[in-house]
Amino acid sequence: MKRKVTILLTTILFIFFSPKLQLAESTRIFSPGVYVTLPPNQEAGPEEVITYIFQIDNYQQTPVTFKVRAVSSQGWSLLGESEQFTIEPGEKDFLVLSLLIPATALGGVEDHLDLWLSSKNTEKSFTVTTLVKSIRRLDFKAPENLRAQAGQQLFIPIQIINNGTTEEKFSLRVVSEKGSTVFWDNPDLNSISPGQKREAIINCHIPKSIPSGTLEQLVLYLSNDSLEISEHKIKVLIAEQADNFSTNDLLIPLSSDLNFSYLPPDPNWQLPWFLVWRARGDLLPQTTFNFYLTSPHYSSSSATMFMGMTGDKWALRMGSLGHNWDGLIPPPTFTSLLYLQDQRAFPWKIWLGP
Repeated sequence: MKRKVTILLTTILFIFFSPKLQLAESTRIFSPGVYVTLPPNQEAGPEEVITYIFQIDNYQQTPVTFKVRAVSSQGWSLLGESEQFTIEPGEKDFLVLSLLIPATALGGVEDHLDLWLSSKNTEKSFTVTTLVKSIRRLDFKAPENLRAQAGQQLFIPIQIINNGTTEEKFSLRVVSEKGSTVFWDNPDLNSISPGQKREAIINCHIPKSIPSGTLEQLVLYLSNDSLEISEHKIKVLIAEQADNFSTNDLLIPLSSDLNFSYLPPDPNWQLPWFLVWRARGDLLPQTTFNFYLTSPHYSSSSATMFMGMTGDKWALRMGSLGHNWDGLIPPPTFTSLLYLQDQRAFPWKIWLGP
């Protein structure tokens, strides 16, 4: 008992009469002779990591073992928490905690990070506060270049992005430099939450009278609380009507029939194998592609190979047709290598070969 009283008196005298010990404003007493220095409160934006460093000093003459737990009032993720540590007499240690602010955190929200320390006979909490910055940053993405035809109606998607920390109200204004009818097609979409992306639609009708080759320009103004915060220009090239297919991907639906046989179809054939390959595809609405290949009947004869295109009233054939041609389109001669015929206003045909 006498020893405990002596230790207690020594600790009290050390605290009050030691010239070296000066308590800072951020220093808190955990127990006699044990002090916790709190880091300053911080302010940050979404997706930032905030680090707090707590200093713990042990001025007692015995080691102190702490159990640690930390709690975020907002339930944000914590990193660096240790469960238990010991500080020797006259020593100090640092406890580092990192707090991850989520991307959806709203501006002005406060989080209270409570650090709980418990020793053999004492348990206390120490609190630091994190404030989410109020950031207003509204952006949008739109195409820069488009192609259209006179009389065409365009629906242009515009992506609105809230990169700030506050709920935003917005509006879009669109101006045409060439007199096209253009307007915001879904104006009911006028609010966006932090971290959210939404799609607005611009409806643009190109006049039928506008000449091909004209460069139309649409100017978009994004406003927030009646203040224009961003501007974007979309260039629209007016193309000729016949150029319509070139703005799309060229897709050729191709059907093919391949037949290979090791035994010849006729006992008189001298070759032990037989191959037939037919293919057909649509290049354009009124243009068809054809391909035909058959193996030679005899070892001394040549293979029959045909490739051609057929339009509404014209046909082009290329290849070695052969006398045994049984392709999709009959040739004008069995020996021609190139054949072109036109059956429009003045029918004509031409071919190369014997």
